Amino acid sequence: MLSMNRSAAGRFLEVLKAAMAAEKPIAIYTNEADPTEYDVAMIEGLSREYLVYRSISPKGDDDGRRVVLLEALLRVDLGSGYLEKMRLLNQYHSSVYDGALPPAPENVDPQAVLTSAKEDGKVVSVIDRMGYGPTGFVRQVARDYVEIERLDPNGVPDGSVVILLDLIDRVCVAGREEQAVAFLNRYHVGLKKLIDS
Repeated sequence: MLSMNRSAAGRFLEVLKAAMAAEKPIAIYTNEADPTEYDVAMIEGLSREYLVYRSISPKGDDDGRRVVLLEALLRVDLGSGYLEKMRLLNQYHSSVYDGALPPAPENVDPQAVLTSAKEDGKVVSVIDRMGYGPTGFVRQVARDYVEIERLDPNGVPDGSVVILLDLIDRVCVAGREEQAVAFLNRYHVGLKKLIDS
């Protein structure tokens, strides 16, 4: 195990105290064997030896409470767009995930499902046979193609995509990922309207 010197320990403690006071999430890295593994954490308590935090899942769910030895810290990230996204998803969790699906269409095919999602204003993910595809709002459904207004993972509009219906392998409507992107879109669009007015 790597040992932390006094200077690093002091700086980590400052960062953790500031994050706790500001109620901002941070990313905590403690796994020497896998330096890419981290927890998104809301700090709940600190001592000279330990850190107590509420873990947040990639979908914004509470994922338990953890106690970690401060000496185990390898890295702490703060202030990123991803961490802000996790804060919003966690803070507004009940507004993000409503669990309500639109009624199933009579026809069981991508065109019918996409048309239904367009009418209901639901965010969809369209996955092609290669496992790729956009997430966003359905703008147009034709006999042989669909046009999607693409949203990035933070819900920000990111162009549009036209894809042939024959290439579609899967369509996901109002799943947890799509609900999260829809919420973030409403948040950013509402914020922009507020700033512009």
